[in-house]
Amino acid sequence: PSSTTANTDDDGEIRRLKESAENNNQEAVESSDSQEGTNKNSITNPIATRCSDFSNSTASVARLPPGILFNDDEDPNDTSTSRHNQTSNNRYPSSTSCDLLKERNRLYHDNDDKPGAYVIAERGPGELPSFLRSQMVDPNLLINSRWDSTQHIDTERTHNSTRSFNIQGRRNTHNRHTLTQESTSDCVVTVVNNDELQQDIRNKVLLECSISAKDVTVDNLSETDKLKIFLWAGILLTALSLVIGLSVALTRDKSSREDIASGSPTIAPTHNPLPTLEIIENNDYVRCGVQWIPALETDLCRALAAAILGDPDKIQTTSISWEERWEALEKDRKVDVLTMGSTNTMNRNVHQKDTKTGFTFSDPFVYDGLLFEGIPEYVDCMDRLDTYFGNCGGVRICIREGSTGDDILTDYVYDFKIRQATDNDEMHQMFVDGKCNVIAVYAFDNSEFFIRQKKYHGNYTTGSYRLTYEPMAMATRKDDPEFSDFVNWVLRALMAAEEQNITKDTASKFMTTTVFGEEYQNMFVNAIHAVGNYGDLYKKHFEPISPRASAIVNSLNNGSTGLHYPYPLGQESFDAPNPNVGSTIFEITNRRGNLRCGIMERDGFGEVVIDNSTNLTRWQGMDADYCYALSASLFQGDSSKVVFVKLTSGKSGYQALNDGKVDVFAGGRITLESDVKEASTGKGFSFSMPYFYGNDEDDVGGGDGTIPQHPMGAIAMVTREDDAQFSDFVYWTVAATIIAE
Repeated sequence: PSSTTANTDDDGEIRRLKESAENNNQEAVESSDSQEGTNKNSITNPIATRCSDFSNSTASVARLPPGILFNDDEDPNDTSTSRHNQTSNNRYPSSTSCDLLKERNRLYHDNDDKPGAYVIAERGPGELPSFLRSQMVDPNLLINSRWDSTQHIDTERTHNSTRSFNIQGRRNTHNRHTLTQESTSDCVVTVVNNDELQQDIRNKVLLECSISAKDVTVDNLSETDKLKIFLWAGILLTALSLVIGLSVALTRDKSSREDIASGSPTIAPTHNPLPTLEIIENNDYVRCGVQWIPALETDLCRALAAAILGDPDKIQTTSISWEERWEALEKDRKVDVLTMGSTNTMNRNVHQKDTKTGFTFSDPFVYDGLLFEGIPEYVDCMDRLDTYFGNCGGVRICIREGSTGDDILTDYVYDFKIRQATDNDEMHQMFVDGKCNVIAVYAFDNSEFFIRQKKYHGNYTTGSYRLTYEPMAMATRKDDPEFSDFVNWVLRALMAAEEQNITKDTASKFMTTTVFGEEYQNMFVNAIHAVGNYGDLYKKHFEPISPRASAIVNSLNNGSTGLHYPYPLGQESFDAPNPNVGSTIFEITNRRGNLRCGIMERDGFGEVVIDNSTNLTRWQGMDADYCYALSASLFQGDSSKVVFVKLTSGKSGYQALNDGKVDVFAGGRITLESDVKEASTGKGFSFSMPYFYGNDEDDVGGGDGTIPQHPMGAIAMVTREDDAQFSDFVYWTVAATIIAE
């Protein structure tokens, strides 16, 4: 704060101000001379500084609009003071002499560093700001007002008036009633007539040389005025709150529904937004993420190129580490598909931890398991999962970082015994260098061959215990279900070709299809002609390592082997987003309060019976039970929140899904047509893990007669393809029952 010295004659100045106000020629002026170093942002009180006893006081004041008055001489907590009894005619001060100012200086300004000037007005006499003419003051006008460098004004509403604001300064003492550095004071907006305010400013404030302005509070108003103020304030605030709240809620709900329905991002995408098939056509090659170039994963890439472009050599293979693969596919979009074997787990399918999104997986192209290889005595320890007793305490294990085995191994082995490698080559070198004595690998990695290539001549063995059996699959992005379906059905065609004994040379005998468009009608023929059937690929890449005769899990299904396989969950606890507003899960759980399940009446699957305990009819059967299971998953264990919608056929089930009449259709058969482009709706649908393989010739979803179906058709829960989150929820609810067994 700066100091301002008054050198003018008090009486003469008052007379001059009186004449000025009566003539309405000018605003109140500050005529005192400022000493060197005066704060340029301060505004000097033109009246208070004329009183001689204020010659050494600070005169930096706040700029506030006329009509905002302050009580700076009475204790607000003292009910005996006159301010509690003042009438509406006493809103402005009547005592005016400079003796008052001298007395106030003695009481409140014992130190030179305390301000001695008080707020008069933001504008001079005769000028009424436009925002007061409408009798409404915007609180934001007060935010930047300051009366010195240590004080500030808070726009804070008080309990007794919606137009009251708190003027607050930093306190040096316990006084709480003066508008100085050590005090706070309440103020309110005075609702006055324009002419009345101007007259009051002229006659009361300027002519009588007073800086003592009493508060105008709700207590000063008549009962009628109080009622008007509170009534209008309540109406305005209520209306404003309703408008804002309703508009925000509707905007959020609408935008959420549009995002889910369209699948479009809320911001401009940083990647190519075209469908993947169109991107590949424009590039004229398929970009595949692989681990080993001369391997099955490269042949799978060639099969895709042949199916899409008609030429298996139009590929770009990129060797990617296990840790980097997900970002390469989703975030960086360096590749169109990961043909390297990636384990299909729940957390990767729903919400992979690094990319914060899920991925779509093909059927497994091979089942592989994590086992232990290395120095025999330590491999024997790991076969018994012993890392503590005797020599087993010296076990040190190398494993690929980011693999499923990396997540699982920590459940059995202390972290300090594990050494992570970015890829197989580094892991093999770490073993040769003695950084570990056991490696946790997959059988098809053929690690001993590569370790011997690195000049390792010591003892080496492969253990007998498999820690996991994992479904290794191709992975695609979640945002393009058409391309994901394309990749998966190319793989299924290779397996179907083996079943039908169709080879590379006889590929032309295989069926054609137009479900992906006329331009892709020979997609299966081209893929088989390029790489052969699945049996040919297995013999080429895996037979020397794991003979198929002994690897029953990788044998072709002939109706005599088990088909249910419990896919691993992966990391069982991971951060994932809640259901989106407007999504299927949100609608079921937060709005409707029930699951609508489409079901056909079939023996063993869907039967209407009378419940003896309630005398009411209920549905039972395998399809019905999966509807109950899904309800329990959605409603915290309550399996009763199901509304069954009776369907007459598989066709009516797809139509009911498409029309939004049901959330899920129980008992659909997985076929090429129903997966990609169902005939009655022209839409593709998502399927859960199959829960029944049967030779029921009844309509359980409709076959299309394209790829020949094995008599044991796969029956599953069906959902719409436009809500991947709900489709995943249904898929893993069904999978949970198989995992539990």
